[in-house]
Amino acid sequence: WLKWLFCFRGHWTRELPETLPNHSLLIQACLGMSSTEREHRFMDHLPSYMRGMLLSPCNNDDVFEALRQEVLQRRDNAIVGCAVEIVVSAGSIVLYDLRRSILIPILNISLAMLSCIGLYGALQLSLRRIQVHGIITTGLLVACVLNFFAEAFLTHAGMATGALPGWVVLLLLLAPYSLNLGCSALSLMLQATLTDLLEREEQMCSLGTSEQHAQQAIELRGSDTCCVCMDRSKDAVI
Repeated sequence: WLKWLFCFRGHWTRELPETLPNHSLLIQACLGMSSTEREHRFMDHLPSYMRGMLLSPCNNDDVFEALRQEVLQRRDNAIVGCAVEIVVSAGSIVLYDLRRSILIPILNISLAMLSCIGLYGALQLSLRRIQVHGIITTGLLVACVLNFFAEAFLTHAGMATGALPGWVVLLLLLAPYSLNLGCSALSLMLQATLTDLLEREEQMCSLGTSEQHAQQAIELRGSDTCCVCMDRSKDAVI
């Protein structure tokens, strides 16, 4: 079946050997996938401008390269974290049997929806969606955990229900929400690094003011050097 990888415009380009090592690398190379795309998750979901910036950087800035690698790694972590958060939030609805409060299903449904927004934001590297998920979800979870502690230690009745002691109920409630809080922190880390990357790119791509261009054009009059970047040869007219 690997022969189909060498079929282009309806004819065979060459025969495959009987034993072909590294099948997966060959397939990915034939499909036009770069090494960065193979190393990270769902790179085909990135918009074109993000793919160009992350997969084909056109500069040699060390700070930009470090931020680029960090964004890709934290994006992978955030995708996994949001997926885990969706599953945990949906499963935590059963805690309603433990604490008969309408807030439990409402909270978990809200967390699942926010996690879907965060997952889409991580896939697309949409800063606004990542911020919405990370900030709102973290705030809700912190408030929820503090409420559990307050109810367990500052009320007379505590959290004991039937045969279960209060500390067991508290642990059962804290476990899923603490996990969700850790997953939300991954989105916060991604948005912080992505913000730094976009700011760095803006600094590097800044063309300056019209007054600066005019002064540089006067200084470089008669020269073959571009008056905007002050580095490369002229290839356009302002």
